[in-house]
Amino acid sequence: MPQFANYTSLISSTVQRVRQVGGTNTQLYSEPVLGSYIQEAYELLRKEVWWPWLMKRVSGTLDGVTGIASGTPWNLAGITEFEDIRAIYLSSYQQRLPMISEDVNPTTAIGGQYARYVEPLSIHDDPTLTNLFRVLPVTTTGTIYVWARCDPIGLFTTPTVVVPMNKYLLQNYAMWRYMTDDAANPGAASAALQMFERLKEQELMKINSEPVWLNPGYGQTVDAWQER
Repeated sequence: MPQFANYTSLISSTVQRVRQVGGTNTQLYSEPVLGSYIQEAYELLRKEVWWPWLMKRVSGTLDGVTGIASGTPWNLAGITEFEDIRAIYLSSYQQRLPMISEDVNPTTAIGGQYARYVEPLSIHDDPTLTNLFRVLPVTTTGTIYVWARCDPIGLFTTPTVVVPMNKYLLQNYAMWRYMTDDAANPGAASAALQMFERLKEQELMKINSEPVWLNPGYGQTVDAWQER
């Protein structure tokens, strides 16, 4: 993954590129502002697709009482949002656990020997965003496995941590946002935006053009004839 770079390198490279552009404010560059745009770009891109290099498998042990995992295994792994979870499995289950439907009363899913559903926890039930979900029935025991999108620990707070996204994508987005604010060189701003969109299209094409059996973003069982 040679196109990745750490936060410090991303900012310094973007500064060098912006200084070559004519304009009133582009010459008075601000590293904190460029850094905020790089973070903004990363946040937008990370949720664009299930990037393979961001996916991680994490395990936890159900407490058998509340339906949640003991301790804070998800938080320690860098999972802070339920939306970043791609799949949840219990012990030796081959299929992922389904989300509980609105048509199912969760208070009735209290008995039985086997896990049946996953229920996301609201901000009221999980104000610290550490548990994220519970398994129903809550008396289910065993090891729970989560396949989720995870950011590196210390991302953007430790400048030497590598930002796992194409550095040219992040730089061109930051340049476009910065030069748009300057408004003195619309041509340069437009060029940066066009390059960002073209690079993003190429990155997405790499993921979407993979064979179904190699594409981690494909979440369905293959039941149609496949030519090989």
